[in-house]
Amino acid sequence: MRDESIFNRAVNRLHAISVILFMLLCLSMPAQGKKTVIVTLSSTSGSSLKTLLFEYKDLSGYNYDNIPHWTDNQVLYTGKDAPWSSYASSIGTVIFTPGFAEAQPTNMENWFADCENLTSIQGLNYLT
Repeated sequence: MRDESIFNRAVNRLHAISVILFMLLCLSMPAQGKKTVIVTLSSTSGSSLKTLLFEYKDLSGYNYDNIPHWTDNQVLYTGKDAPWSSYASSIGTVIFTPGFAEAQPTNMENWFADCENLTSIQGLNYLT
């Protein structure tokens, strides 16, 4: 009886430890499905001008290391200059995707300042 009691306590402790370890593991994993604002700058085929693409999506599985991009606070809380302002003169097209409507930017002041070659803005209806 005594051995059975010791065994049961040991099992209960191991169970508690495994639950704690599982919870810690879950907390350390990146959230799947969390949407993020992402703005990317890419070349426009057949043109020297670039496209600025505004999206709001889950970034899991995407790699933006090789292209200019900006996320969340860099985009939504810009100060005097937009983070892509150093590329302003090379931007010819801006595209807001349907998902960007969920981002709900509150201040777009100076986002397109000095974009002297900007000729097309698509998806403005997603900013309502």
